[in-house]
Amino acid sequence: MNRRKSDILKPLNFNSTLGEIIRILYSIALDHCILRSIDREKILGLTKDQLVALLERGYSESIVDDLFALAEKKAFKPLNSEELAIELADIDVLAISEECGKIMKSSEANAIIEPDYPSWWGAPLPLALLFKGGIIINETANNLPISKSLLHIKTASLPLKQKEFYVTLKENKKSHSVLFKQLEKRVYLIEDVTQDVETAGDIVWWASVGKAYASKIENDGKIMARDGEETEQFEIEEEIQCDWDGKNIGKLRIGRRIEQPKAPKRSKKK
Repeated sequence: MNRRKSDILKPLNFNSTLGEIIRILYSIALDHCILRSIDREKILGLTKDQLVALLERGYSESIVDDLFALAEKKAFKPLNSEELAIELADIDVLAISEECGKIMKSSEANAIIEPDYPSWWGAPLPLALLFKGGIIINETANNLPISKSLLHIKTASLPLKQKEFYVTLKENKKSHSVLFKQLEKRVYLIEDVTQDVETAGDIVWWASVGKAYASKIENDGKIMARDGEETEQFEIEEEIQCDWDGKNIGKLRIGRRIEQPKAPKRSKKK
């Protein structure tokens, strides 16, 4: 493929308009367009003439992704992928996926869609391939205690456009917080962060408890200070030992402010 054709095809995806596809087909002198939907695990083929007919019937604002629904509504009759793969195996076609467009042989474009695994899929890391229609995990992820729950995730509801997101799973009557970190398109690193989330929840809880307690102390007209903290003089009424995660982090002193005697007023000279 020459550089000019490569530049033309590079921006193609399922959001491209039908008009753009027709212009490119004329530009590269091809008569067939094959859509390869990884998310749907479906192949759909149509000719340049069918695309032109759709535009003439008022579908000028439609995008490539709409063609699957239009085919189900019988707005056009999709090409038989098996016939294309066999009878026209050696012709070039424009193949478009969710991410890109490329020129391929008809037999290749109509071949069964298989996941595009990265070369490092077998690394000793829990990995997942996410599609709108489902999830595939590698062997390392399959050995996790939450593996069965992972396979039941409804990926259509996940924020797949985000680089990171959390999913709450239930395994053996216990909730697990799982972090998905995107490594490349569709490939995510899985991390069970249940303990971190629970710890963060504890911190938020005890912080709110501390804030509520501090408000109560202040409303009672008392003041607080950390042991060793410089503050105005006050009469200590109570000291509370503060520990976190088994470590002593100081004492909280609670008391009342010592009222300083007021200076006597000077009498005015007559």
